[in-house]
Amino acid sequence: MPRLTLGLRLNEITSSVSAVTVPTNCYTPVEIDGDNVGYNSGTGLGVLIPSTTANGTFIYSFCGTISTGAMTASFGDAGDEQFDNVRLIIYKFLNNQVELFWDAANSLYAGVNMDVVNDLVDNVGNNVCFSALVIPDLLIHYTFSEVETAA
Repeated sequence: MPRLTLGLRLNEITSSVSAVTVPTNCYTPVEIDGDNVGYNSGTGLGVLIPSTTANGTFIYSFCGTISTGAMTASFGDAGDEQFDNVRLIIYKFLNNQVELFWDAANSLYAGVNMDVVNDLVDNVGNNVCFSALVIPDLLIHYTFSEVETAA
């Protein structure tokens, strides 16, 4: 029986993600409040410009926890919206990046990278931009049927 091989070229997808350098938003400036650094509209931490995504969704927060290296991003007026068909956002700040995965239990995107959080802390008081890339889920649907031929 013939076999079907799918060549998804994931190495090309990965390399293009790591090359993301176009800033999408800017902290004006990076601010710190206790153990939190970055932007959180719910607590009044920092200012983010623009404060919406390209499709007009309100950015509720993009912030880090200094003691743990945890990074979170949340969207929508209440900070609990998931983008349709998106479980991963790549957040790149200066020379480091973190993968933020959808956390359904907490209704936000979350990841950990102490280097990213340390970069934020090192830039407190500065206007600094970052890149955020939304990675949609890869949906592949095939319907296979077997064709019999006479020998």
